[in-house]
This record gives sequence, C-alpha cells and structure tokens, in this order.
Amino acid sequence: MREWHYHSTEGKQVGPYPETEFISFFVNGQLRPETLVWTEGLAQWTPANEIEGLVPNLSQQPRLAVLPAHSRAPQARRPVMAPIYLYKPFTASVLAFFFTPLLGACLISSNWKKLREPKQAFRSMLFFYVYLGFLLASFILPPSYLISGILFLNLIGLWLNAYCQSKFLWKKQIHYVREPIGTSVLYGIVILWIIIPLSYYSQKDHFDQAFAEMKVVMNEAQKQRLTPTDLEKLKQLASEDITKLDSETTDSDGFSKKTDLQFELIKSPKNKAEEMTNVLRSRFNDIINISNEYVTGLERIGWESLMDPQRIQTPNSYQQTEKIIASGINLATENKRKQIASYERCISAIEKLAGTGLDQEAKTKTDKNMKLLIDASDIEIEIAGKIGELVKHLHECSERWEFKDEAYFFDEETDEEKFTSIYSEFEAMSEKQDELNELLEEVMKSD
Repeated sequence: MREWHYHSTEGKQVGPYPETEFISFFVNGQLRPETLVWTEGLAQWTPANEIEGLVPNLSQQPRLAVLPAHSRAPQARRPVMAPIYLYKPFTASVLAFFFTPLLGACLISSNWKKLREPKQAFRSMLFFYVYLGFLLASFILPPSYLISGILFLNLIGLWLNAYCQSKFLWKKQIHYVREPIGTSVLYGIVILWIIIPLSYYSQKDHFDQAFAEMKVVMNEAQKQRLTPTDLEKLKQLASEDITKLDSETTDSDGFSKKTDLQFELIKSPKNKAEEMTNVLRSRFNDIINISNEYVTGLERIGWESLMDPQRIQTPNSYQQTEKIIASGINLATENKRKQIASYERCISAIEKLAGTGLDQEAKTKTDKNMKLLIDASDIEIEIAGKIGELVKHLHECSERWEFKDEAYFFDEETDEEKFTSIYSEFEAMSEKQDELNELLEEVMKSD
C-alpha cells in the first residue's frame, strides 16, 4: 500500500500516511482537493485532484459531521523532502578530474542550491573562479607551475566535490534522484577542446625547450649504449660462461648433476656490457641452483632405485613405485616452473637495462627461447612419466623376467614386446631432449 505526504497550509511537508487513511482526510474535509501531495514514484508535488482515485467524489458521499476545528488537520508525523534531482557527487568528482574542476564546481554548486545550502554553493563557485583565474595565469607561467597547480587544485576539487557533499547527504539521510550526466560530459569535452590548444600555444616556447632538453637526455643515453668493443667482450664472456655451465652441470651421459660452480658477478660495473654480464650470470646461477635442487629432490625420493630389479621384484613394492613416480613428476613440474620464473626475471632485468624495452627482433628471440625452455621442461616431465610406465610394466610381469648382464630377459614374448615398445618411446624422448638442450645452448651463445 502506498504512503502519502502533503503540504500543510503553513508550507510544511507532513506524512507519511497509509493511502486509506489519507483518502479519509478528503472525505472528512481535513484536506482540500487542491492540496499538494506526493508519494514514492511521483516526480514532483502534485495537486490531489489530479491523481486518479485519490480524492473521492464527495457529491455521491453522505455528508459527515464536521469535526471540531482543533481536530480537522491530521496530526503531523515526520517531515520529508520532495524528490530532489542531483548529480552524484562521486560522478561529478570523476568528471572534474578527467575533464576540468570548472565543470565539477558547477555541478556541485548546482547540487548545493537544490539542497538549499547557499553558503556551500557559494564556496563551490568560489573554487570555480579561483581555478579559472589560475588557468588564465597559467598561460604566462612555466608548464611546471601549470602541472603542479592543476594536481593541487584537482585534489581540493575532489575534496569539495566527492567528500563534503557525500558526507552531507549521508549525514542528513537525503535520498535523491540521479541527474543525467550526458550533457555535462559533452560540456567537459568542449572545455578540454578549448583549454588544451590555448595552453599549448601559450606555452609553446616552454614546451619546445622541454623537448630540446629531453632530446639531449636521449642523446646522452644513446652514448651509454653498448659499443662494438663492449658487445664483443660481452659475447665472449657469455660464450665462456655458457660452455662452463654446460660442462659443470651435466655428466658424461648428459644427465644433470650437482655442482658447486658459482658465477661471480662483476662488482661496480662500468658500462652496460658489464651490467648485462651480471644479468646473464645471475640467470646461470639460477640454473645451477634450480638444477641442484632438482637433483637433490630426486635423490631424496629414491629415483635412482626406481629401476632396481631387486626392488621391483620385492613383494608389495608397487605402492612404493607409484609414490616415487608421482614425486618425480611433481619435482620435474616444479623444476619447470622455477626455470620459467628465472628466465622471466632475466628478461625483465634486460628490459630494465635497455630502458626503452626490447625491440621486435629481441622480443621474437625471447619468445622463441621461452618456447624452447618450456619444450625441454615438458619433455623432462614426459620422460619421468615414461620411466613410470616401464617400471609399472615390470611390476605387472615381475615373475616372468630376470635381469642379467645389464638387460631384461622375459619369459613371454608379449611382455618383451610391450617393454621394448615403451623403451623405444623413452629413447626417442631422450634423443629429443638432447636435441633441445643442444639447441638451447646454441641459442644462448648466439643471442
């Protein structure tokens, strides 16, 4: 049921009343048909006789006894405000920040006037004139004053617009209808189109000087780039480091091994070549540390014992095998994650060192290297899984084979065929892994 409010003869807003009770006020003569009334959903205060069904047809109603004078007007309950159309303070502050505080000040001042707060409206317009004066003065001031002044006044405008008015509305518990903001956005764009060209042409000399100074700085930075001599020295050091890395981190069979090798960083690098050398050596140290962690992890879970014939043929060892395989795959997956993260840190350091970022050719190379790294890591995980398949097959036929002279001899041909098939896949993966590792080394040397 709707609830109604009315304007008393003294101009006060009274209500709310349930609709049935409100209609009785007109029947008893307590309210007149032309009384201004309002309920939720009405855009404005409206005469009661213009609202269908609110004022009954008194000519068809039996006349009622006239109430005493002191009881004719219904007792006032609580005053309410008519629906007010306001610009949302936060929206106005956003417009002020991205367009101009001039626009925000006008919108907020309009809100204050509708809220019958003339002092607050004057304060907002005072800010408008201060900011306008600053803009006019900025046409003859250096750009540094213009930028700092705009930021400072924007912060003040944000406080005046969003904070003060929002706090007032919240404190007074004023509910309002949001005013459409589209026209104001259009005005903001027009203001920008006027202010920006005026600001630029009035400060053209300052901007030209700033651009000239920037050009000098860029030329100085250009001088700090790698010279051909520095570049050759960098390539030589990187090639030597990569060769050392490969020889110290793999055994004669090409398997990873633990090493105490450390690449010393150049202290107080004198040029970008030495800084780049430090970036690469940090990456190589990461490779060694991650590789050592991987080898240590495999030793911890007993990976070397996975293919041990005696262990496989031990009763109830299958559960242990499954645990070792799962742990090995998890270690290989974690090794991949760490390697990728290390490579990304290296690329970020190179981009920071370059200052302007990587060019398209460098980005293409880094993407290619990342793909190689991911492929090499993925095949490491696949190899761990393939070894797991071999061991599980040996478990399945543990009583139908024997291990002698470093080879497996099966009693049944089908068991041997399956073992050979899985082992062939394992060897193919191992060959592909060797190729990827060699390619990675060549790419690192050439890049």
